[in-house]
Amino acid sequence: NGEIFNGVHVGDLENDTEVMFHHLALCSSEADFLSLFSSLRGPWSFIYYQASRHSLWFGRDYFGRRSLLWQFSNEVDSAFCLTSVSVYSESGNQWQEVPASGIFKIDLKACATTKSLSLTLFPWKYSCTEKAVEEIFSNVLDQISKDLPNHIRLVMSEAKLCLRAPVIPLNKTISEASGECPGTNTSNIIHMVSVETLQGFLAEEHKKKLVHQFTNVLNEAVKRRVLSLFRDEDQKTREVPGMPNRKAHVAVLFSGGIDSMVIAALADKHVPLEEPIDLLNVAFMIKEQAKQKGTTKKCTNQEVQLDLLPCQGLDAK
Repeated sequence: NGEIFNGVHVGDLENDTEVMFHHLALCSSEADFLSLFSSLRGPWSFIYYQASRHSLWFGRDYFGRRSLLWQFSNEVDSAFCLTSVSVYSESGNQWQEVPASGIFKIDLKACATTKSLSLTLFPWKYSCTEKAVEEIFSNVLDQISKDLPNHIRLVMSEAKLCLRAPVIPLNKTISEASGECPGTNTSNIIHMVSVETLQGFLAEEHKKKLVHQFTNVLNEAVKRRVLSLFRDEDQKTREVPGMPNRKAHVAVLFSGGIDSMVIAALADKHVPLEEPIDLLNVAFMIKEQAKQKGTTKKCTNQEVQLDLLPCQGLDAK
């Protein structure tokens, strides 16, 4: 269950799931599975039975963007369940999200022999980190184990294998400014930034390079997203340019802020010229607002609702 944006080639008329199933069938070792999923770019979750090794593989992408749930029983000899969707149960064990900490493997043959369930975890590992696999596994183990029944064992693979994380570690520190832009007043920069200030900011070569890198990455991400959609060729030939009945395949949650404006502009750059783009108006409606007393700005019991209102007759092209 997912979409492949990069890492594994998918033809224009091919199905992502069929392509992945073909690649999974070619995997003969644990290293093959990890290499495949490490190269994958896009949102995904999966459950795969490897008949040749009597093994069940399952997991979610690094960000956990696709649903996958598991359910354990407090009894040792009870069932273990996996599903992508579930309903809330008033009683009994609740479904829980499978942690997006890596991918899991169950050796069904070994479980039948020992009459106990053991999960082998292959955690994500940053390619640039110096942390040992044991330290990474220990950190993940502490997070996952607290939600597992006592009779469920979570172990590391004998070869200490890991998945390669698709991102680098988050930078949690802010470097010192190398120098202020000419004419910049730091006390007013939060409230208003002039064109001259931005031009001065971009005059520094390093900062200009970072801005272009960010723009290129965001542009490529939007391009892949809008062009990875199925478009009916027959429908294209039936449609007349300029007619309002043309079908939109892309919609942008449009608030009018800088983020949505940039996304809409980049989408307009890559969506076929004859194809419209739907703009969905995003508004936050406050139903209840506590009365402000005096000069205090403390608000309580506010209910915020997200309304998505299609802009009728609005064509972004």
